[in-house]
Amino acid sequence: MKKRKYFAALTACAVSAVMLPGLHASAVLPRAWGVASAGEYADMTLLDDRGIFSWLSGNGRPYLTGTAHCTGDFEQDGQTVHREWDELTVLYPRINTLTFTLEGVTDEDAAVEQVLAIVRNYYPDVEDDVRNSGEYRLWSAEPKHEAHLTKDERYEETPCMTLALTDLDETAGSAETAGHIMHDLAAAGLISAFYSWGETANYDRAEGFMFRDGEYLFEYTPEDLSEDADRAAEITAYLEKNAADCTLEIRTGALDDDTPYVHYLLHCGTDRDFPAAFGVVAELYEATGIMPAWLFYDSVMTPVPGRNLLVQKGDLNIDGSVSIADAILMARYLAEDSEAPVMPAGRQNAELDGDTLLTAADLSELMRLIAGIG
Repeated sequence: MKKRKYFAALTACAVSAVMLPGLHASAVLPRAWGVASAGEYADMTLLDDRGIFSWLSGNGRPYLTGTAHCTGDFEQDGQTVHREWDELTVLYPRINTLTFTLEGVTDEDAAVEQVLAIVRNYYPDVEDDVRNSGEYRLWSAEPKHEAHLTKDERYEETPCMTLALTDLDETAGSAETAGHIMHDLAAAGLISAFYSWGETANYDRAEGFMFRDGEYLFEYTPEDLSEDADRAAEITAYLEKNAADCTLEIRTGALDDDTPYVHYLLHCGTDRDFPAAFGVVAELYEATGIMPAWLFYDSVMTPVPGRNLLVQKGDLNIDGSVSIADAILMARYLAEDSEAPVMPAGRQNAELDGDTLLTAADLSELMRLIAGIG
């Protein structure tokens, strides 16, 4: 429950969504996190980390590095203290995973059977299922792919299931197939949310910096004390040539057991916000291979949701897009065509003019939306 509150706190972080050039990812991602449709991460600024965190992703897995500037009020010694801080997050979009939340399930086994029947319509070579500890596993005798339908016990409020295609590894499945599965699940009244390939992500959150006296400081800890002079000279030479407003402070001392230590503090100047300061660190790493001593204090495997495809203004037929087909369906629905049923999710998406009624005014707004007017 603590992590849920932490997610909610993140929505108070407010920066403009900016895509910086050279986003580091080892594959083409099916969507761009850090944009208005990214749910809890809508206000992330995506950073070009120049490969700093490639060691975290493992196996060439695509990842995104982002930051958000956050504000909050906290109780301390009986007083309310206002704080501002920056968070650095490494996101791992789950490229080969569909995620959907079951709607008002009373008989879970029956709901799962319905889900399996729908999935098999699109993956016909999947024949059997094995149920063990809440996991529903599907596989093929001629395994061009293996699919796992898993109940995620970590979601406390409503049953949430994921469909992962393991043979696809880190490659997104067909968007068209995902749209069909979503449509069929919604038509059966089985789901309240649906996230397509790459629309959920795991993440690590890092600390390797501090904000003091109006500037950002990044800490470097040499592994080999004999290299101190050479490494310090290399960093200093780079800063003098490429980031004159940044300087290197060297602190030496000894621990309680007399073990010597050396810390480098990279000062980035008061004119640089966090993305700009991080840019210096990333470019320094690319040029020299030297990176700060990152501390990853929050690693969360519970998927963070991005864009719920089931909720999309104007998408009446629940196919994941808005087109003239939706306008035709709305017109038929308004004309009381009995062969033009609109699902509950589509009915909500049809409300475009701000009231609670579905009228010709909503159809007019939909046509404007399709035409790109307004």
